[in-house]
Amino acid sequence: MTHVLPYIVEFSFCLLVLMGFYRLFLARLTFFGSARIYLLLALVFSLILPLLNFQFGVSGNLPVNTISSIGIAGSQIINDGSESIPFLSIQVLLPALYFGGLIWILARLIFGLFRTIRLIQNSEKKHYQGFEIALNPAFRPASFFSTILLPTLDLKDRQYQQIMIHESVHIREGHSFDILLVQLVKSIMWFNPLIYVFEKILKEVHEFQADQQVTLSYSSIDYSRTLVQILNTNRGLQLLNNFNHFQTKKRIIMMHKEKSKESKKGVFLFGIPVLAILFFLISCSSGIDRSQLVGTWTGSDFEFEQTEGADMSAMIEGGKMLHVDGKLILEENGNYQIVAGQGDMNGSGTWELGSDDILTTFDGQESTAYSIVSLTDQELITKHEVAFESPMGKLAGIITLTYNR
Repeated sequence: MTHVLPYIVEFSFCLLVLMGFYRLFLARLTFFGSARIYLLLALVFSLILPLLNFQFGVSGNLPVNTISSIGIAGSQIINDGSESIPFLSIQVLLPALYFGGLIWILARLIFGLFRTIRLIQNSEKKHYQGFEIALNPAFRPASFFSTILLPTLDLKDRQYQQIMIHESVHIREGHSFDILLVQLVKSIMWFNPLIYVFEKILKEVHEFQADQQVTLSYSSIDYSRTLVQILNTNRGLQLLNNFNHFQTKKRIIMMHKEKSKESKKGVFLFGIPVLAILFFLISCSSGIDRSQLVGTWTGSDFEFEQTEGADMSAMIEGGKMLHVDGKLILEENGNYQIVAGQGDMNGSGTWELGSDDILTTFDGQESTAYSIVSLTDQELITKHEVAFESPMGKLAGIITLTYNR
């Protein structure tokens, strides 16, 4: 869970900025279809950007370490790591709380989905202008994917005609898929208040979009009366596009609002530089962040490229045995430990990340510098050049160490 908190923070930051842009510049416009697309893209970008990582400016120069023996500086990390974690520690409680909430919300979502499907299956079916209508006294005017849900149907009644137009817009535009996507994200981010605000805004835009279509055929005053008359209906299921799910007053104000001029659509284009800025802030970096290195790394591969001197194969085998399956622990407080593959302590001291992505360890007597050539959430690869004098003359080479988290 090392990278979960940074992801949540970056997701929240992206969503907050993009929703803020919507509130400041787009919410007053009457381009509801464009607003819906913007909001969906905002959610998708907020989910994806924290997962991207583009690094620039990594140095190609290898640090040279002059040593007295070829022991492997680099097989590192914690002693055998079998400290027991108290049952009620924060490491246990937080994941338990999160997964408990996740399971509860997913269960509610699945239950609501199947309950709605069952009600539709047990309802009277009619077809009108290419739409399936499910009639059931338990329903209030709503839509569910390709089906319009109504308690009764009287196509001679102007209110029902208006309701049919309204719900048909939800179906044609695929609003139920939007809601399902948000519900899934909300299940994962159930603790994050921003996703609830986002859900409210998106559903609001859905209603504005459907209301706008109704007012093309009926006067705003006539349709407003319909909204007021059904104001006191009960709250529907979360997966439904409910006919009167939001503040009726706000919907009435919006439908009486003067239609925005086409030239104002250009305001949406200002969202592009906002996305670009977020991309560079969240997904691009000029180097490696120190927090990315913190953790326990297990040695998985050892390579040596000799550049000078007599054959060193036998000495290198010893270094490989120390590194492979060994542990390198880089702690947040700047301390490190190295445990050899056989389980023996092989070194400890302090570490720091310097310029040009150079990782330096210091054991109290000498320091060793490593150039980080690749870093992902699960893999770390370093290179460093070693050189020392021996009875056979100067020996030198390049060591490449690979670790898995």
